[in-house]
Amino acid sequence: MPIKRNSYKKPAPRWFRLTKKIVSLTLNTVILVLLALGYSSESVLMLLIKIGESYLGNLFDTILSNGEVYAPDNQKPYSAPNDRTV
Repeated sequence: MPIKRNSYKKPAPRWFRLTKKIVSLTLNTVILVLLALGYSSESVLMLLIKIGESYLGNLFDTILSNGEVYAPDNQKPYSAPNDRTV
């Protein structure tokens, strides 16, 4: 599957975004519980694991973005109202 150059600005598939959010929230909860239980000596390791998870999630998010816009065809993209007063 070729990667389009402008596809990195488009969202990744919904299943990946949900999986990424679940993994991130689970990892944050585990880190908080471990810190609350007194495992503060491994805090640098926990920080490195969280940074690595965030990096890999964003990397795969960029790779999996396929250039599709996830909006119905009959619906126009939202545009902000004109705030200028005449």
